[in-house]
Amino acid sequence: MKATCMTDKIAAVAELANVPGSAREKVLGSFLEDAKGDALVINKWFALQAMAEGEEKGLFFFDS
Repeated sequence: MKATCMTDKIAAVAELANVPGSAREKVLGSFLEDAKGDALVINKWFALQAMAEGEEKGLFFFDS
């Protein structure tokens, strides 16, 4: 199933942001790519990571 609106996408990413490992990296990377430079969406990307639970909640960055 694929999220069809931003609300659903943010809810899914918020849950997966709490899961350490490659799933977290994949979903955060995909969310950032889909943002296409939209400042409000990128702000959500940062907020989702800041609100993530657990020891491994450091910010995820791409190698450009």
